Amino acid sequence: MLAFSIPHTGLAETADSLAAPSGPVILKLDGDIAVTNVGEEAHFDRAMLSALPQHEF
Repeated sequence: MLAFSIPHTGLAETADSLAAPSGPVILKLDGDIAVTNVGEEAHFDRAMLSALPQHEF
């Protein structure tokens, strides 16, 4: 379900790298992703998630 809530055109096309989280990590993504910040994973804290575009369905 999470894969559908994050736009595929967002992070990968706007950034070559993802900043490291400054607060506690609340979301870790792995798999076939282009933009990572910890090894082959993308780690997010609350501030990073809040900065993502917000959409309602």
